[in-house]
Amino acid sequence: MLPKYKGLMTHKRMLINNEIKYGYSIHKVTKYLDDGEILSQNQKNISTSSENELSFKS
Repeated sequence: MLPKYKGLMTHKRMLINNEIKYGYSIHKVTKYLDDGEILSQNQKNISTSSENELSFKS
């Protein structure tokens, strides 16, 4: 979730860092990557160690 995992390979980085939750952020777009004001966030528990499975759930 922003601002912790900006950019690419988000799911892989969450699993490497043994995060227990994943989620999404809706934010305003700016000229910088994943840097706008956060408008909304939602999260769920991570229940897999598979990057592909986690990416499909997101």
